[in-house]
Amino acid sequence: MLLAFSLLMLISLMMGLLGGGGSILAVPMLVYLLHVESKTAIVNSFVVVGISRLLAISTRVIRKPPSDNG
Repeated sequence: MLLAFSLLMLISLMMGLLGGGGSILAVPMLVYLLHVESKTAIVNSFVVVGISRLLAISTRVIRKPPSDNG
């Protein structure tokens, strides 16, 4: 359980630094280190990317940039 949590934190950090491209690191870590089926790992990766995209879009909509009426 500690290994899974540590990997989750590492993957989250990589996704934060690399954007959605960090999810390419998630699948091999889930498959080879946690022995998750590849199909399940891919679906989990898609879910994480989808949630992060929705959060990014929602914060963008809430915090609209000021218009330049110069």
